[in-house]
Amino acid sequence: MTDTPQPGKNVPDCLATHTRDISACNPEQQAAIEFPDFRAMEQKVAVRHGAVVIDVLPAFCANGVCPTVISDQIVYFDSSHITAGYAKSLVPFIQPTLKKALAH
Repeated sequence: MTDTPQPGKNVPDCLATHTRDISACNPEQQAAIEFPDFRAMEQKVAVRHGAVVIDVLPAFCANGVCPTVISDQIVYFDSSHITAGYAKSLVPFIQPTLKKALAH
């Protein structure tokens, strides 16, 4: 699995400060992705060796923005770790690819 995007700030603190406009806490996707060259290399190596890399980016970002609240779930409990609630909400996203990868 790829790393999650990094919001670049303590999300609960930001949300508490911007209660009227929580979009102020949403980083742009390009800024939130750490080590883009590594991510690209990771994909190439996986393909070369028949491995599967689950790209979690679509579960965190859309239209160039990585929201800090998705479907009423706060995504991060600090500046980099996802909340248990959001992690549980990812099961339907990750499970099919994980099952497919484990079947090989």
